[in-house]
Amino acid sequence: MNATDGIKSDVNTQYEVCARKFNAITERFEVSSGGAKHLKSDAAQALIELAASVKDVDEYQHVIRLIARHRPMSDQDYKMVKKALHESGHNPSRSDIDDKIKAITKELNAEKKAEDTKRKNAAVKSGQILDGMKQSQLAQALAVSFSDLYKYDATSVLWYRRTGSIWERCHDSIIDEEVTRLLLEHLITGCEASTITGVVYILRKILSADEWTTDRHLLPVKNGVLNLQTKSLEEYGEMNFFWQLPYEFDETALCPTVDKFLSQVTNGSADMQRLLVAWLWAVLHGRHDLQKFMEAIGAGGSGKSTYLALATLLVGDSNTHSTSLEALHSDGGKFETANIMNKRLTIIADSEDYTGGTSVLKSVTGGDKLRNEKKHMQSGEGFVYKGMVMIAANSAIMSKDYSSGMTRRKISVRFDQRASEADKSAYRGYDGGIIGAMREEMPGLLNKLLKLDEKEALRTLTEPDGEILRQKIDGELHTNSVLRWLEENCVTCKPLEGENFIGNAKLSPDSFLYPNYVDWCGGQGINHPLSIVKFSDTISDQLKVRGYSNADALKGKRPRGRNGERGNIILTLRLRHDTHDAEIPGIITGDPQD
Repeated sequence: MNATDGIKSDVNTQYEVCARKFNAITERFEVSSGGAKHLKSDAAQALIELAASVKDVDEYQHVIRLIARHRPMSDQDYKMVKKALHESGHNPSRSDIDDKIKAITKELNAEKKAEDTKRKNAAVKSGQILDGMKQSQLAQALAVSFSDLYKYDATSVLWYRRTGSIWERCHDSIIDEEVTRLLLEHLITGCEASTITGVVYILRKILSADEWTTDRHLLPVKNGVLNLQTKSLEEYGEMNFFWQLPYEFDETALCPTVDKFLSQVTNGSADMQRLLVAWLWAVLHGRHDLQKFMEAIGAGGSGKSTYLALATLLVGDSNTHSTSLEALHSDGGKFETANIMNKRLTIIADSEDYTGGTSVLKSVTGGDKLRNEKKHMQSGEGFVYKGMVMIAANSAIMSKDYSSGMTRRKISVRFDQRASEADKSAYRGYDGGIIGAMREEMPGLLNKLLKLDEKEALRTLTEPDGEILRQKIDGELHTNSVLRWLEENCVTCKPLEGENFIGNAKLSPDSFLYPNYVDWCGGQGINHPLSIVKFSDTISDQLKVRGYSNADALKGKRPRGRNGERGNIILTLRLRHDTHDAEIPGIITGDPQD
């Protein structure tokens, strides 16, 4: 026992002595009145006698406390008690007595509230009855048994339940059922549906998740938390994760099946293997800040689906959401975007026939706030998606979005190496074939990705070269008609030295940019070319993102002909002339610095 405990013990003992005096005086009054109890009157008389006998400051404080404990009493009795205390010889002012009694009363009320809460909490644990409590009191009582098992996340509007070392999504109905069961067990008179609803609502506030562990350098695995900064495996402790990699960390593990698959699916291309590994690195680390998504293109049996399955194995089925572009853009993504919240990976399948807009996809991959709405449920806070996106299609998506926003974000990979029967037969002994074999090698793939140099991975994903760049450009030219027109029909020139005017659709396609573009679209079977309003901005945007920094859309800058006519131009852009421009490289495939 320390010194402070000793002082508290002495004070309590002195108070008990004073309280015993009070009780003795009270009992004497009861006996003299023939056993008839008049508690308020007897208490007042006992307090008056006790106040008059106060000998020191400590005893004065104890009497004050007794007075506070026995309020309310009649105003007349209270005045007599204060007078006796005032005349006890210590000369405290009557206002001082009032202030002290108010302070002690407040303290006693707080103690009572704490005792009530403790009693109610114990009631739930011990199976005692909760009848007569308000909804808020019932919620507080139930929160005792819920606090270690459930959390409510106000941002996602979701309940989470502790499962092992992590927190997993929990359907609202589970909470409703648990609350209903406990209330019916402990309420003799039963309860209305409105009571259950009210208690659940208050529990959301009480059990609100203060903070989730989302540090990028911490990877939760089955056997602990892998700290990428210290290269050590730590215990979960007080960390709160809502996701976990579905395998253990084993620093000795290897992944020969994964390595063989990556070599086969890329036909041995070191560049493409480097890209596929770098992308898996980004998926593992949740590098949504790169604002990239992968478009995996290939027919059935080409390895495309196996690669997407590999990415899913890496982060786990429970951390992956599968959807479609139609669902994602239906009603502006009103409900579907909520399903990707807190997911590490979103896979968008069967996308080759999609020809609609891509505004939601750009928001998902661009760090914009997304809607968090669920049917027949309260809307949650908007959120930024912090996972990665992969799109699977048999052929490239022919979207009508010709802006640089899509081309800048998209990493296109073409899968065209079909597995032989010998390759397939090698994995028939595994449950799930090659995917089953790779599932067992996830600890090895984790080691492979952890050894990858971050700068190298980022450079591969953001500064493509070699075969990676070639596939990127081929994909862009195949899906974006504006880029194909630029590649085939245009070249660059020095600023204000030869640009063709933009013009309008009625002018000659041999001399003006926009009519040349419209005429080219007709020859390609494109029925809906860009409007003249979008034309110049789209062209300027695409050129700038490729390094043509001077390609601004300007009005009335270049004189034309003898009459000094002026018109709108795109700076440094002119039409290609078959006679003397044959040797000039294309704008998209060429180097802007040449």
